[in-house]
Amino acid sequence: MEISAQIKHLRIAPRKMRLAVNFIKGMDVTQAEHQLEFSKKSGAEPVLKLLRSAVANAEKNHDFQKSNLFVKNVVLNDGSVLKRFQPRAFGRASVLRKRSTHVRVVLAEKKPTQPKKAETKPGEKPVAQTDVKKPAQAKKSKTGTKK
Repeated sequence: MEISAQIKHLRIAPRKMRLAVNFIKGMDVTQAEHQLEFSKKSGAEPVLKLLRSAVANAEKNHDFQKSNLFVKNVVLNDGSVLKRFQPRAFGRASVLRKRSTHVRVVLAEKKPTQPKKAETKPGEKPVAQTDVKKPAQAKKSKTGTKK
């Protein structure tokens, strides 16, 4: 099973983000955290937060162990571009493009875990599908029909 988390409209250019992110693909989650924590690149800090968020999603929502997760993929896409103008010589203006990035981290398990069975309290009978009653359907009356 894959777990993902994403950031949208991060105000760092995708070209700079790829320098900070591409080397963690395929790494164990703990190794990737250490690499990002001690990286000098500016894009490493938001990706570290994103990675920790994805791990928290996996632990909380799906009961995965952090030691059993690895970074399957990191996807960087171009976000929106803010266009600004800078004055130049002879009364002209040049365009400055302030780029943003969408980042998505996908985690997967090294060894698949078995799903847990539903727990029952002592003295309770587990609910089977045959025990569940369907709601009664309303009967249609034939009064008020025209001949």
